[in-house]
Amino acid sequence: MKKSLSVIFLLISAHLAAQPYMGGEQANTRYRDNELPVNPAFAGTADRYFVSLGVFKQWTGIAGAPLSENLQFHIPCAANSGVGAWLYNETFAVHTHTQFGAAYAYTLKLGGNNNKLALGLNFAVAVQNERIPETNDPDPLFTEPIRQVDFNAGFGAFYFTDKYYAGFSVPRLKNDFDFSLMHYYFTGGYRFDISKKISITPSALAAVSPRAGVGYECVLTAAYDRRFEAEVGIAAHSCLLFAVGIPLYKDLALRYQYSQNFGSDYHQTGSSHFIVLRFSWDYVEKVL
Repeated sequence: MKKSLSVIFLLISAHLAAQPYMGGEQANTRYRDNELPVNPAFAGTADRYFVSLGVFKQWTGIAGAPLSENLQFHIPCAANSGVGAWLYNETFAVHTHTQFGAAYAYTLKLGGNNNKLALGLNFAVAVQNERIPETNDPDPLFTEPIRQVDFNAGFGAFYFTDKYYAGFSVPRLKNDFDFSLMHYYFTGGYRFDISKKISITPSALAAVSPRAGVGYECVLTAAYDRRFEAEVGIAAHSCLLFAVGIPLYKDLALRYQYSQNFGSDYHQTGSSHFIVLRFSWDYVEKVL
């Protein structure tokens, strides 16, 4: 059980996706560190307690470029279930977007070879603030700060075995405000064992939105001893990315990602940097 799910935890490292909040038509490849907000079915499936804290700086060198922070955790529970929650905050020019969400998942055993299907639900509240811009030519129609609150819900499914996985999710069933768009996420990947300690995992994700069209990400992850990771990938908007993951101490790991966009629009150019600390430890089910 633990061996199977530890493999899935490694496979998740190959996922790529748009960030949970798509403000300003942003896109990035950080699903590796935002599993829960994208697919609530992931909660508890790693069979470990999990906490992560990340900081993401996008479009380096552009004034008012997005800066985001996120904190998430999820834990397995008794009876094949799991729960989790996340806190996400992003500042972009005069906009600030804060989101809090919670998720619940239940895992079904489908037979031999550790075939399992997890089904999850999530609920979230988002707060959007827009302050008055500092300018010598103020807009007469914008004289007071704007604050909006919205509620949302979603669902997801995650099928996994020792070698491969596939996922589908709709983390938002409606659009938040005017730009945090509803997406349908499709993911899949397969792990190839080169030796007892070295593995290669190709994977892909498609993000389909009725308003924003189709986005995609493809990545190749190499892992050594299931602790050291290196990734290279491509994504929509002419994006290249590179990432490394290294263990720091026992159950504490550090992950850094660099991505470079070559699009023609200003918001699709420049480099981005993401760093996250991940802490996880074994789940021991209590026996009464």
